[in-house]
Amino acid sequence: MIDRRGRGASGPYPDAVTTAVDVGDLLAVLDATGARRILGVSSGAIIAARAALARPEIIERLALFEPPLSLDGSMRLDLAPRMDAAVAAGDLATAMGLGMKISQMGPPWMFGPPVPILAAFSRRMLTSAQRRAQAEALPVDFAIVRENADRIADFAAITTPVLLINGTATRPFLRTAATGLASIIPGATHVEGSEEEPRRIERLGRLGRRRPQGR
Repeated sequence: MIDRRGRGASGPYPDAVTTAVDVGDLLAVLDATGARRILGVSSGAIIAARAALARPEIIERLALFEPPLSLDGSMRLDLAPRMDAAVAAGDLATAMGLGMKISQMGPPWMFGPPVPILAAFSRRMLTSAQRRAQAEALPVDFAIVRENADRIADFAAITTPVLLINGTATRPFLRTAATGLASIIPGATHVEGSEEEPRRIERLGRLGRRRPQGR
């Protein structure tokens, strides 16, 4: 499984970290381990999908959980440079507040308040090392989201059997992304269900039950 959430950084966001670098890392892991099935979560789902485009011959099954593809301005990516600057300055509370605005993280009532209020709320959550690492990782994750914004058509070339998953209570833009990918990837299966329903995830074992003819 590749999950890009919570990957920390040891300083200012390094410009060299891009989707291509993460895809290369994933492919190196597959080559080293012989693994052939991937579950990608959040921005990790984008990386997994890009890996399937790059090396379809080594990936047998692909499951993508809520890939954050921004379509037609569905995410406030215009705020991302401010978030990057906040992380670089060590103002993780403001970065978290901006991250909430961009990706609609948290309960819906949190999307409306101004950033300083969200930053004050976030400051109370940043008492653990894990939370701070998640905040430091925001620029890395959103760099991947920005690079892939409005590029859904690229993924129509995936030939690997794909299962797309989103939760019933997910944000509308994530549901739209999953539905859109399912409609353009040949033979893709789309499952919608709560993360608390493990029987839904059991379908991972039956990814791509049958390839369409000619694949």
